[in-house]
Amino acid sequence: MLSKVLIFLFYIASSSFGLVFIKKSTGVLSLLFIAGNFLYIVGYVIWVSVILKMLPLSTAFPLASAGLLIASQIAGKVVLDEKVDIYNLIGCSLIILGFIVIFSKGDFQ
Repeated sequence: MLSKVLIFLFYIASSSFGLVFIKKSTGVLSLLFIAGNFLYIVGYVIWVSVILKMLPLSTAFPLASAGLLIASQIAGKVVLDEKVDIYNLIGCSLIILGFIVIFSKGDFQ
């Protein structure tokens, strides 16, 4: 189970950092844009070649979506200095609750 969680975390991190780098880039030829696309592609490859083979889509997609939404909220606040208000916090709390419900289904074992 730990290896599946670590793979998911690596997928979420590479995809999220990829998006942050793309957002912070100054243009298509900038190093941040290229690095961001590389990381996002790494996330895609992990998604297609590993995650979709180890979990049912009905489990993998909600968990990946939840993880990416939470990670993008954190990255938006910490790295991009974006506003996080009560609606974001309530939404993230509901996402975490949904994550717990889906995770408890047992597909990660």
